[in-house]
Amino acid sequence: MTTFHWGSRGTLWLGLLAGILWGIVNPVGSPMALADHGGPVVFVDVKNPPEEDEDCDAHFRTLKAALENCPLQEHGIIVVDPGVYDEGKLTVSVKGLVIQSSGGAQRTKINGCFVLEAKQVELRGFDVNAKDQQDCENGVTVANREIVVAENIVHEAAAHGIEVAEASDNVTIAQNQLFNNEGIGIRVLGESQGVQILRNRVQSNGASGIVLEGNADRFTISENEVRLNLGTGVLVLGADGGQITDNAITSNGLEGLKLDKANDNVIVNNEIAANGLFGVALVGSDNNEVRSNALVGNRAGGVALRGNAVPTQRNTVESNTITESTQSGASGVLLEGDVTGSIILKNTITQNSIGVRFTRSDVTEGEPSNNTIDSNEIRESDEDGVRIEASFGLNLLRSNQISENNGVGVHVLGGMGNDTFAENVIENNGDDGIRIQDSPRNTLEANEITGNGGGDNSGGPTDGGAVVLVRADSTVVRKNALHDGEANGLLILESKNVKVLENTVERHQQDGLKGRDLEGLLVENNVFRMNRERGIAIRGCARPDFQHNVVVQNGLGGVFLADCEGANLQMNDISDNLRFGLWAENSADIQARRNWWGDPKGPAGVYEGSGNAVILIGVQGGNSFPLEQDDIIRAVLPWLTDRVGQLQEPSVRGFLLTDFGPGKVELDAMDRADVRLSLFSVEKEERGIAILAKYEGALPAEGSIYSPAPLANAIKTVSVLINGFGSGTATLEVAYRDEELPEGVVKEGLRLFYWDGSTWVPLPGKSLQGVNLVEGEIEVALLRAGAILALAPQAP
Repeated sequence: MTTFHWGSRGTLWLGLLAGILWGIVNPVGSPMALADHGGPVVFVDVKNPPEEDEDCDAHFRTLKAALENCPLQEHGIIVVDPGVYDEGKLTVSVKGLVIQSSGGAQRTKINGCFVLEAKQVELRGFDVNAKDQQDCENGVTVANREIVVAENIVHEAAAHGIEVAEASDNVTIAQNQLFNNEGIGIRVLGESQGVQILRNRVQSNGASGIVLEGNADRFTISENEVRLNLGTGVLVLGADGGQITDNAITSNGLEGLKLDKANDNVIVNNEIAANGLFGVALVGSDNNEVRSNALVGNRAGGVALRGNAVPTQRNTVESNTITESTQSGASGVLLEGDVTGSIILKNTITQNSIGVRFTRSDVTEGEPSNNTIDSNEIRESDEDGVRIEASFGLNLLRSNQISENNGVGVHVLGGMGNDTFAENVIENNGDDGIRIQDSPRNTLEANEITGNGGGDNSGGPTDGGAVVLVRADSTVVRKNALHDGEANGLLILESKNVKVLENTVERHQQDGLKGRDLEGLLVENNVFRMNRERGIAIRGCARPDFQHNVVVQNGLGGVFLADCEGANLQMNDISDNLRFGLWAENSADIQARRNWWGDPKGPAGVYEGSGNAVILIGVQGGNSFPLEQDDIIRAVLPWLTDRVGQLQEPSVRGFLLTDFGPGKVELDAMDRADVRLSLFSVEKEERGIAILAKYEGALPAEGSIYSPAPLANAIKTVSVLINGFGSGTATLEVAYRDEELPEGVVKEGLRLFYWDGSTWVPLPGKSLQGVNLVEGEIEVALLRAGAILALAPQAP
């Protein structure tokens, strides 16, 4: 039994006791803390005489002698006193051995390196300087399982600070400082699973800070400071199922954190800032989560998802703050190449050069597809908020706040199309709200696009708008609110088969809808209101179709068409516009029937109409000239005699009568409007018109220009307008079906009533019960301004 004495060695016992207590209260996350070792204790002190290295009395002058000159028991402890030890390469081959400094790394310096070959070894509390040491490539080499390397300072290695060899499972590397190594700070080779890298400071190394290689799965990298390394801060190459949490990864030469062919990892709550390339890059990696990180001022951008030789799939980037990547072209989030199934959700992406960017790869095939960008705040970019340079389709941008970017809010520059932009708020961007160019079959739905800038009002590609479509065939623009922009509401250029449906476009400084060189345009159920110039203005179009739109209160006119062919305008409200309702020049086969022009008598320029004017301009030999009234009548007859939605659409029938001669003239609309009009003893004039229609309800509904008083048991109401006739009488016949009669109403009591503006006046006439007709007589003069007549039972 060896006897120990106080004196110069007494302090070693105190250090050992402190180390044992430290291991009890702070086991650094390892299943093997110092207190778990109960083997014999060996002491090393550089102040001991050289002969101590030979007598095997448990006291040594050098650590090499303690490891090599005398037998050591498994799970023993070597305690090293403060000092400077010139050791060279130190190999630890005894299972469970703990090598612990008594004074900590600042006072216990090893000139050399460690190779930990045995299982369950612990190395704690040394300053390991591997500079110019023979046979020392790495500062510490871990080459077995369940090893702990903690509280060391490792520097000046020719290769790496700490290297974990292949198949070295459940290693813990904790609270070390690794700097000025020529290679990697901490390197974990393949098949080493369950490695924990905790609370280390890894900085100023010649390559990357921390690297995990193939199949080093189920790792943990937590609470480390990784900074100023020349390569990547943390590089994961083919390791899966890891946790990277609560680290500060800053000012590294390449990426802050890069995963290459690494799957199912979680990256949470890290500070990743001021790195030379991207803060986080996922390359050929699947099913990773990047969540709740702060990515600030990374030179190339915040998060990059990049397809490589294999796709990058199903990654989630959620609730991160991504900001201040201001180098030209830097992206808050980049999707490059074959990236699919990713979810970019609830991130704050601000003050980057570009907020979110889709692009193709320079080295591999494939373009981003089937990705979701949802509920992000994307603002204050130097260039565009979202830029899509390449897309293979089925990407969804939904519910994002895209605002105050210097360029375009959402800028699509190409791709296969078939992307959807829905429910976004796109406001106060310096250029257009959404611009789609050379990309077909996209859908824009239920976005609010407001206060954006614009172009030069040229009507060409340099013009702008809340939504701009250039060579964007078969795009659908549906249910968007476009308002208060500095340019056009909607600008469409050189496109086919675009559908504009159910949008509200108002208060723009230029036109509500401006177009050029269009084919097959459908504009239906929109509101174009209070735009500074025209509601709709199109130059160069084939077969455009405008139905059920409200085009009102626009500053320079309602609908302007030039060089168009086959335009169809039907069931639109075109009223209260300054200058004109419809202006069409050098345009063939314009059909503008069944529209409301703001007056039952029709548009200005047709008989007694005082609604918005219809102006048709012909061009011949380079000279323009207004077309005759007959040409206008043929284009606009019939018009609506009440606002859109009041009359049954197919019931509106119009008749143009010229040289009708003396006697009776019969106008029959029984098949559609349930009404037949007969004119008697009217004076012969050059021309005359009649418009017959049936109301949707028994009486005009709210919104009608008439707003009549109630009429008990009213069955139906018809509208009759006669224009161009000075005098005479008219007979009206209104048909009904038995099932239309209210309960208790008898046929012989039915009459026609005329609304005179204040009351319902019964007309002289009779009920023809056998054929379900009611007849009434009225002066033609009462029908000149438009009239409504109701079928109802006579009051008792």
